[in-house]
Amino acid sequence: MVPAISFAYENAELDIMERQPRNSKRDHLVNFKLISFAYFQIGVVQASAAMFGYFYFLNDFGIRPSAIWYLALKKAPMPNAWDEYLEDQSDIITYINGTQSRYGNSNYGISVDDPKLEMLAWDKVKHGKVDIRLFYAFKDENGSPSIREPDAWTSCR
Repeated sequence: MVPAISFAYENAELDIMERQPRNSKRDHLVNFKLISFAYFQIGVVQASAAMFGYFYFLNDFGIRPSAIWYLALKKAPMPNAWDEYLEDQSDIITYINGTQSRYGNSNYGISVDDPKLEMLAWDKVKHGKVDIRLFYAFKDENGSPSIREPDAWTSCR
């Protein structure tokens, strides 16, 4: 159907039957001009549009583009199911049982050698419901208070 439509709207070439056939050794169907147009021009535009869309939608869901750098290999304790992100809780709260909390993550005080630490699976559905603001609110291996502070996140639409 589509080739028939293109033939209907294409202008006729009056000398098409008088032209010499292409030389198959010299005139290739895939040449440098086609490859440069397909990969270098269109490919770069499509890749740029895809990256823009990726970061735009991450920003819509509360994750600034600058907040995701170097997070893929960080290990942290999983927040509990009842934990809720609290942006204004920047001070460490110590409970009666000795656990600590910061930004609502009740597993904040776990040491970096604890076997309960795990990496967040960004590409799987296993951790799809984990609030990454809570996941990255913990002491890192250098002992600094938090991997990402609240100014790294935006409000979700």
